Amino acid sequence: MKQRGKETQKRLSFFTRFSLSIGIFSLFISIGFYIVSVNALATKGYEMRSIEKRIAQSSESYKQMRVEEAQLTSLYRVRRVSADLFLENVENEEFVYGIERFAFSD
Repeated sequence: MKQRGKETQKRLSFFTRFSLSIGIFSLFISIGFYIVSVNALATKGYEMRSIEKRIAQSSESYKQMRVEEAQLTSLYRVRRVSADLFLENVENEEFVYGIERFAFSD
């Protein structure tokens, strides 16, 4: 009877060791997956931050270009450039209107 108890204890200790080793192995695997996922998220966060910076720079550049466009097309600038080119102001302007189809006649 004592041998049977020792045999059962050996069997239990084998199963205990086996399940403990499986548990430790799965714990290491879980920790590995956790580290990989945290690293991936940190990388994505860094990438998002750099893209947000580029968007902010592009937005600022766009605003500056819109202001420059407004300055270049302003009537004040056109008059100043026309004065620099010695163009004269037109007093009595006349417009010439053509018929609808002037390139080809029917």
